[in-house]
Amino acid sequence: MLTAGRPGAGAGTPDPPFSGLTLQNCGGSGGAGLDIIGPSSNGATHWNGVPFWIQGNINIPASGRVDAANTTLFFAPNQGGIDVNGTLNLGGPGAPVLLRSGDLSTNPIPWKGIGYIGTSRGIINNATFRDLTDYYGPLGFYSNGPVTIINSTMTNSFGGGLVIGGTSAPQFINLTMNASYFRIIGNSKPVFNGGVWDGGGFKPHIAVLDYATGTPDPTFNGVTVQNCTQNAVGVYGNVNGTTHWAGIPFSFEYSVT
Repeated sequence: MLTAGRPGAGAGTPDPPFSGLTLQNCGGSGGAGLDIIGPSSNGATHWNGVPFWIQGNINIPASGRVDAANTTLFFAPNQGGIDVNGTLNLGGPGAPVLLRSGDLSTNPIPWKGIGYIGTSRGIINNATFRDLTDYYGPLGFYSNGPVTIINSTMTNSFGGGLVIGGTSAPQFINLTMNASYFRIIGNSKPVFNGGVWDGGGFKPHIAVLDYATGTPDPTFNGVTVQNCTQNAVGVYGNVNGTTHWAGIPFSFEYSVT
């Protein structure tokens, strides 16, 4: 087995506290952790104190709330992910959380990401995301509800690990990007305050502002972009609404109308 136990999210909403435990000698290639099984987490629960293994896709419905801190969440490669319709809070001051693929090899197979959808909400603070791509599933923000990301990091996700779309307006404070890349699409209005975005030399741009699916209108303040061929946000598509280009360098490789 890959896991040390099974607090099943599909049979009620168990909420066990863990403290001072060491998990070891679990078989398989993933990290040792308690197995989270779904399909849904309908009430309030906490994932903390020990690592957890997420084998499939977990849904947090509108009635559900998960607080994860002081833990590592291992996601089964190309299988594990979370859809958030309710509340998902990750990390906190002095209570970090790491979210990563359960493939611990040098070039890990990505996991399926986390999607904040509908009217979901959450606070992400002191969290690190790694091993994500747009192809398998990114950290995606599509929710009309309030989502704030504070002092958090995305790393080893140069295939488009972060997507901001729909009519979402997430607030980012001191977001760090390492060897990662993201897209801003739809009619989203994200706000970025502070942070260092390092492309790791993999992409010409750190991000793409894509007008093919709407008129995104991001706000950038105090962000540093480095280690890209062009230390800028790339702009693509035809602009059909009102948007603003300010606060960060922009790059235009193709004609924008």
